[in-house]
Amino acid sequence: MVFPFEKWASLYSSPFNEQFYQDIAATLLGKIKGHPRSILEVGAGTGAATELLQRRYPEASIIATEPVEEMLKYCQKRALPGVRLLPLSAGELAFLGSRFDLVLGNI
Repeated sequence: MVFPFEKWASLYSSPFNEQFYQDIAATLLGKIKGHPRSILEVGAGTGAATELLQRRYPEASIIATEPVEEMLKYCQKRALPGVRLLPLSAGELAFLGSRFDLVLGNI
């Protein structure tokens, strides 16, 4: 499947956009009570929010999905321990067949 975001990956990885998506994720995560042990991130993009998830919940098992190969490359460069990156779109999530304590998507 071809996604238009493929050609925009470098734009999404700019410092401004990284901060923008981390701010959104921080606001969303500020509303979470407790400490989720299993987390699914849908549409991880370049990994800005993924990094925040990993720092905030270092003991959690995190699966971050991103269907756009170029975006996933940026996410992989972060080398986040405990984060499993999968090249899946939201429509392919049934493949996981898992339950999660927290699902995050800040698209």
